[in-house]
Amino acid sequence: MLDEIHIPGEEAEIIVLPMFHSFGLCLGVHMAICNSARLIPMMQFDAKLFNKLMRKNLVVGVMGIPSMFQKLMKEKHFDGPWLKNIRLMFCGGDDVSEKFLNEFNSYFEKWGAVGRLRQGYGLTEVASVCCTNTNTDNRKGSIGKALDGVRIEIWDDDHKKLPTGEIGEIVVSGPTAISLRTVRMISVFTPMKTEINGFSRVTSVIRMKTAISSSQAERKDLLSFPAIMSTPTTLKRRSASLTSSKRSVPFRAGKATRA
Repeated sequence: MLDEIHIPGEEAEIIVLPMFHSFGLCLGVHMAICNSARLIPMMQFDAKLFNKLMRKNLVVGVMGIPSMFQKLMKEKHFDGPWLKNIRLMFCGGDDVSEKFLNEFNSYFEKWGAVGRLRQGYGLTEVASVCCTNTNTDNRKGSIGKALDGVRIEIWDDDHKKLPTGEIGEIVVSGPTAISLRTVRMISVFTPMKTEINGFSRVTSVIRMKTAISSSQAERKDLLSFPAIMSTPTTLKRRSASLTSSKRSVPFRAGKATRA
């Protein structure tokens, strides 16, 4: 269960994520508006200005990516009694370590805040977020539970549901999933998506094997990722370790192309 705005029009959320992206639009803008929060937009992230806004306003909610929160914590004016106002704080878009979460959240615990930085998971094809940890329902080392109305399963290569503890592919079903027809229309941005038994299979999901190929049509030079998130950090780390790589391979929307 997510918290909500207690004083409409006064309690605020700082919107720093791009509004043209599903994460910033759905979680940053739409959720804040539905909660009757006061929106404080930032056109460009600046840790010093962000912390100043935290001090000058009754900020209760923040959405962002790991690097943003890391810069906030390093800024000298981050720590202070204004942190006690935070109730909603979510992080996505890349992997985040338990060590950082513990250190970052210790500041909010120190000031008696309800909120903690919670990690979730999602992608554009399911309206940004499909599961997340919350203040009332969370588990260390996880990306949380599925949102209401969203169904998530782990499948094998034959599209069969796997039991708990097995490695496989995450598939998502629910009202927020983009239809296959819509994906075909925007296929230039979303190169592959199939629907099987009502579930959406997309390229940027957690998979046992993630293809990184110099050819868009071939599945060669596979890298195995044993049940980890296909995030920018993990992909760059693993691709950099390939001794056979002659040039860098940029990643966009789950599709690899030669630079």
